[in-house]
Amino acid sequence: MTPFALGASVAARSLAYHHTAEMIEADGLDAGAVARLFGFSACKRAAQSCALILLAGAVSRYRAKPDGWTRDPERAKALDLLRSRYKAPNIQSARSRGVASPEEAMRKLSEKASVLIVKAWPKIERALHKAA
Repeated sequence: MTPFALGASVAARSLAYHHTAEMIEADGLDAGAVARLFGFSACKRAAQSCALILLAGAVSRYRAKPDGWTRDPERAKALDLLRSRYKAPNIQSARSRGVASPEEAMRKLSEKASVLIVKAWPKIERALHKAA
């Protein structure tokens, strides 16, 4: 089990994507696989949900091993998803929710991902030690 998969599954569960969380953990999905999975979704909030899941995975990966950590590929994939959400005709609905830009959405989702991982960290850490 990877730190990314554990963190991403925490975020997926917080959004009530329970089966997706199980798949992420069982198959050890990486950021690319998670993004592809959400690419098939017709849900209006799929981009935002996937971005949160990717960012939570990145935060978990950082907490597990900060040395040599980079914010990509998760950050780049999340930002691409959010930018696609801001293309017409979706831009009005995104702005009506008080989010002015993909970068602002990214900042808010990054904060939420950090909070999720901090709260779940003891459980993630136990799972990582158990898998080692």
